[in-house]
Amino acid sequence: MAKNKTSSKWRMFGKRLLAFIIDRILVSIAFVILLAIPAVYIAASAIKAKNVLSLLSLLLWYIASLAILMLINLTYFIFMEYRYGFTIGKKVLNIAVIGADGKKAAFSGIVVRNLLKSVPFFGFFLCIDSIGIVTTDKQQRFTEILAETKVIEELH
Repeated sequence: MAKNKTSSKWRMFGKRLLAFIIDRILVSIAFVILLAIPAVYIAASAIKAKNVLSLLSLLLWYIASLAILMLINLTYFIFMEYRYGFTIGKKVLNIAVIGADGKKAAFSGIVVRNLLKSVPFFGFFLCIDSIGIVTTDKQQRFTEILAETKVIEELH
């Protein structure tokens, strides 16, 4: 019985990880289309101009790009999970986000559960946070406990 419960937790962990990877790929594609392609143009102009202002504009573009990437990421996850209860990656893997009470998750809970995912520098903390999926009874990340949300397998 305990072995079956453990394998179920690891299966859910795997589904959630794969959903997260799918979603990150989609966000990355949007980022490349919206920001990376213009960045190549700006970089080429800066190199061609060979002046400090052009190089400074390239640095500012890079900093702005990180902020915009975080915003795209946060907007995607919050909008999809609040509006539909899932992201594209979660839908592909037949999992969904709900409130800890089994009802639709509150907007504030969706925001809290996604804040950590949206900051690129916090990857290590996201890994630590994800340990909760296999160590808690309800298979929740620690931020999901705080947000009063959980991820479930959807019924067909």
